Amino acid sequence: MKKWEIDLLGYLGGALLAICLLPQLYRTYKTRSAGDFSYIWNVLYMAGMIITIVYLIEVKALAGWISLVCEFAMALALFIMKAYLQFHTKKSEKQSKPSISVISDGDIELVKVIPNSPTKKRNI
Repeated sequence: MKKWEIDLLGYLGGALLAICLLPQLYRTYKTRSAGDFSYIWNVLYMAGMIITIVYLIEVKALAGWISLVCEFAMALALFIMKAYLQFHTKKSEKQSKPSISVISDGDIELVKVIPNSPTKKRNI
């Protein structure tokens, strides 16, 4: 194979690997949930990419490290989204748990969901 053909394979393979995280990023953004993956996986994944990027720069494999930098950016975005969503989900869960009241009279049951509203403390 000629050098340009080998480089082309490197760029194509790198591009495919780089876009692998796009579906996960999109799903996390749309569902506002990042509980599907762990911090440990994300940190190990990014650490492995950093080491590999350094290696690819040292051996002058341009096609490899450019695509890996793009992949690292997406992994970092996923990590930030997970941290952001986890923080804001816990905060909003504490604030927005509705109270439920059930009234039963024989065969008929009435369920009423009352959203929490901020209550003011009253000094008596």
